[in-house]
Amino acid sequence: MAKVGTVILKPTENSVTKGKAIKVQSVLIHPQKTGREKKDGKPVKAHHVTDIDIKFDGKSITTVKATAALSENPYIAFYVRPDKTGKISIEWKDNQGGSFKNKNDLEIKVS
Repeated sequence: MAKVGTVILKPTENSVTKGKAIKVQSVLIHPQKTGREKKDGKPVKAHHVTDIDIKFDGKSITTVKATAALSENPYIAFYVRPDKTGKISIEWKDNQGGSFKNKNDLEIKVS
């Protein structure tokens, strides 16, 4: 089992023709606790993703605001249409101050 905070980021292709969209997928290993659960009769502290920041070459392309309604180990997929070769990065943030990034930016080559 992967460690909590592990970010998986992968494209459907590593290169793309200029003007063509490419699908990128990401998963975060995260417990996603709503704060409404109980363990041994006591509430389990809320622990969930609040923000997902996606960047291309260091510039933000979108920020997703999230809630506790995401599933455990949340998955997202999105499309980008890069006009130049560059790197995609993603950062997941949670309500307990956690910040989780992919270890290596994902390079997309445009021809």
